[in-house]
Amino acid sequence: MAVFTTTIDYLILANHVEVANGLLFISGAGWSELTRPSNQPNPISNFGVGISVCVPWGETNQPHDLTIRLVNEDETIVLISVEAQLNMGRPATLSAGLFITAHRQSLIHMFV
Repeated sequence: MAVFTTTIDYLILANHVEVANGLLFISGAGWSELTRPSNQPNPISNFGVGISVCVPWGETNQPHDLTIRLVNEDETIVLISVEAQLNMGRPATLSAGLFITAHRQSLIHMFV
C-alpha cells in the first residue's frame, strides 16, 4: 500500500502574490536572485512567495506546520523565516485516496 504525505506542489518568488477564491494570482514571477542598486542606502525589498501544498485525503482535517526560510547564498544566515499553520478541511465529495490543493501567500518586506 502506498503511503501519501503532505507535500509542496510548487513554490514561486514574485513581485506580488495574492490568493483569492482558491486561486493563486502571481505578478512578476520567476526570478531567483534579489539584487538592488548599490547606490541606495538600505533599500526596502518587497516580494511575495506563492506556494501550493498538496494534502492527501488521510491528512485533511488536521494541522500542518509550514516554514519558509530565505537564506543567503551559503545557507549560513537565515534572512527571513515565515511560519504558518494550515488545516485543510475534507470536502464531503472528496473520495478516499485523492488529494486537495491549498494555495498560500506570504508578502515579504525587508531591508537588503
